[in-house]
Amino acid sequence: MNDEKKAIIGFDTTQNERGKLEENYTKFKSILIEEGHKIHNDFEFPLSFGQLSRCDIVIFACPDRSRFREFEIQEIIKYVVNGGNVIFLTNAGGDKGLGSNLNEVGREFGITSNNDQVCDDEHNYGIRTLPICQNFELHQLTTDIELLLLPGACSLNVSDDAIPIISSDGDAEPPNAPVIAVSEKKLGRFLFFGSYEMFRDNIRGGIQVIQHKNLLKNTINWLLEDINKRRMILDVQAVFNAISFKLKKKKRKEKSKEPKEIISSAPVIKTPDGKISPESMLDQIISSLRQIKDISGNLNIINTNLTKYAQEIQSLRSEIRPIPEDIAPLKEKLTNISGLFSELKDEIESIKISKTLDKAIDSFKDFKLNFESQIDIIMNKNLNPLKLEFSEINEKLNAQERKYNNLKEEIDLLKEKILTNEDLNKFKEDIINQIKKNMKGIQKSDE
Repeated sequence: MNDEKKAIIGFDTTQNERGKLEENYTKFKSILIEEGHKIHNDFEFPLSFGQLSRCDIVIFACPDRSRFREFEIQEIIKYVVNGGNVIFLTNAGGDKGLGSNLNEVGREFGITSNNDQVCDDEHNYGIRTLPICQNFELHQLTTDIELLLLPGACSLNVSDDAIPIISSDGDAEPPNAPVIAVSEKKLGRFLFFGSYEMFRDNIRGGIQVIQHKNLLKNTINWLLEDINKRRMILDVQAVFNAISFKLKKKKRKEKSKEPKEIISSAPVIKTPDGKISPESMLDQIISSLRQIKDISGNLNIINTNLTKYAQEIQSLRSEIRPIPEDIAPLKEKLTNISGLFSELKDEIESIKISKTLDKAIDSFKDFKLNFESQIDIIMNKNLNPLKLEFSEINEKLNAQERKYNNLKEEIDLLKEKILTNEDLNKFKEDIINQIKKNMKGIQKSDE
């Protein structure tokens, strides 16, 4: 990798990001280091152009319940238009769901997040909230990428000159909606990912997917195109900002050293040569002393009033102190009354329970009688036809049994008429002997 492609990549930590390099973005960090990049994550609140300009790329991995200040928004925009690169990653729900305000920056570049989640019932990796995506634009980011997974992704709005690079499939919900988009404004580049989870460790659809690793590498390489030229512009702008800040600070310091004008009610009388006369100076001193005396008098009045208020407060305290002693007997009476009310409540509750039980028993008895009568009606209504039907079936069975017995008797008679095996063998021998005898007779006649 040439020097131009080796970058300082900033990973912000001031916005309570969900993606953390040392916790769930460790493989993300390893890939960047393996590619020869340096990681900078020592940002301080509030973010400034000076901090951002130290990095070639700054990543905000899903701020959660944290919002940029207006000053920070302007500094991020300034960083991008002067040659910096920014990556925003969000999650399902977008700004509204996460309580962030990435859209206030993204709107400047034509990309904002929606309060939704991309799902797909047809093409997914086991669950509808893990859709498979193959809807890509021809761009350096999609080089050697055949498909992506979109875990916990929200859709994006893309306008102006921004470009949607990867969108949900046509059968997803919402269909054909951008989930990754890019924007180039003046000298810098801005990316918005609808899913920070696609680069997380140890989850389905995370950084372990080879296509996601390729997407990360493609993204960094695209952002670092012509980075040396943009670094020079960022450095010049940073120096200009530093000089401007020092000049403003110097002006404020000089202004604070200017002598303050002395205010006096006495008229200023000057001598013919333009100098203040001694009489005029004396009048000014006397006027100032009078003002001091007036202030002193006012302080005395305030002090007198404070003393008076303190005495009144002390008097009120002495009147309030006996009250707890008067309250004690009342408190005891209230406790006794409370006990009586508690006993009365228990009695009322027991009476209520007793009456309720009596009502329940009566209701149960009525229900039992009603149930038994209903059972009798049902039994009489349904069993009589069943008895008749059973009687008919029984008669049919008896008739079948009689037929069976008759058939059995006929079979037994047939068995008696059928020859046994022994009889058949004897019959067979007799026939053979007869045939032999006949054959001998034929032979004798031939001779």
